[in-house]
Amino acid sequence: MKIGISINDIVRDLWSKIKVVHEKYYNSKIEGNLTETNALKKLNFTEDEFLNFLFEEAPMEIFGHSKEVGNNFIRALNEFIVNNPNFKISLISDEVGRGISSTYWFLAKYGSQIKDVKFIKQKEKSDIWDDFDVIVTNDKKIVKNKPNNKILISSRKFKGVDLKFKKPGDILNLEIFRKNEEVTT
Repeated sequence: MKIGISINDIVRDLWSKIKVVHEKYYNSKIEGNLTETNALKKLNFTEDEFLNFLFEEAPMEIFGHSKEVGNNFIRALNEFIVNNPNFKISLISDEVGRGISSTYWFLAKYGSQIKDVKFIKQKEKSDIWDDFDVIVTNDKKIVKNKPNNKILISSRKFKGVDLKFKKPGDILNLEIFRKNEEVTT
């Protein structure tokens, strides 16, 4: 089984870090949670300004210095991979430029042993399903393009979600993964 796991919002707490870095750089005070839906408005950025902030102004501080969404999730994912060699797990993300090296630093600092990391362009998100049987994501563009014969796992209430989880640690305990542990290759 080929499984893709989004780095942002599943493994890495990106939105909290963007908020903290913006408050530091711009001496701002952002009320409430930052999300992909409200980011431009709350940060008072145009889309180009937002992308510049992420990938030019502060990529290491944002992508590299973020925390895991759930404590020790990467360690648990490493153990899962070792104990389940029949699964091919890839991490997927949409960083560009210096965001890519900063993401590798994030993964290294948490000790990720996942060998396959795919950086996809926004326009490639509709095709990402060709590479996986299951995708764990909260990314609206990936969710929107889910074909009927694939499995979508998310913590949000999107249309088409097959399995839902509350916290990242719950993902590896889902029935779909326990069922397939018994399969040998």
